[in-house]
Amino acid sequence: MKNLFGKYKYSPFIVFCLVAIVSIVVCNLWSLYWGHCVLNDFLRIPLIGWGVIGANLVAALVYVLLKRHNTMKHDDIHCLSCRSELQSSWVYCPNCGDEHPG
Repeated sequence: MKNLFGKYKYSPFIVFCLVAIVSIVVCNLWSLYWGHCVLNDFLRIPLIGWGVIGANLVAALVYVLLKRHNTMKHDDIHCLSCRSELQSSWVYCPNCGDEHPG
């Protein structure tokens, strides 16, 4: 995942958790504003909050499965000298010029 907010890098799990927490707080604020809950119920997770948590868990599972499938699909070959990524048909490393066996 690309860097968010400058130098800080967030993992997908943290992003999913933050989205769920923010969604639940927004839902509770909306319910409190429109009179569907009182301040005592504010920390309770409403039904829509459980839906958001479930949707985030499903999205996280799909992300992990797709990520695992993509990493299994690509068997990266690296140069032993400079660790540059090589294609399987290359005989020499374009970065350092070392011969790549087979």
